[in-house]
Amino acid sequence: MTPEQRQIYNAKRREQYHRQSEASRQRRRERERERYHSLENEDAKKRNSRRAKLERERYQRLTPEQLEAKNRKRRERAAAARNKKAQERIVAEGNSGNAAITMAPAPNPTAGAAAVAAASAVKAENNAATTSAAVEAAAVAAVAAAEAEKQATNQAAVEAAVEAVDTHVSI
Repeated sequence: MTPEQRQIYNAKRREQYHRQSEASRQRRRERERERYHSLENEDAKKRNSRRAKLERERYQRLTPEQLEAKNRKRRERAAAARNKKAQERIVAEGNSGNAAITMAPAPNPTAGAAAVAAASAVKAENNAATTSAAVEAAAVAAVAAAEAEKQATNQAAVEAAVEAVDTHVSI
């Protein structure tokens, strides 16, 4: 299929997609999910390798600034998810006090655990918060500090590997 034919085909499919009802969308999603999970082992391996190749190509086209921005957003989403999970766990334990846990990501990838721990703060919004909630929140902050330090180490290793590859490719 030529690029022009592909554009025409894609435009037609987009129009059809926007015209369909929510029930039709739901049925289509279910069919696609069923098809995805019904692949045999070899077909699934082919699909996964094809997707991995496309993903690698997408990442290789990114500039270092774009890659850093993408990684920073991913780390922020992960920190927000950890915060939400910790808050839900505190509420689920039956604590009547609302403890808000704020874990700021490290300001730069080389920051140590001390900087991350200083940036992480546990705020008790209600005096009725129990000691176990405060202890658990502090433990979550400590885990986040350890993860941030590990990420900084991993980032340094990745940068060294990229530099080595760039040096190798330029020779």
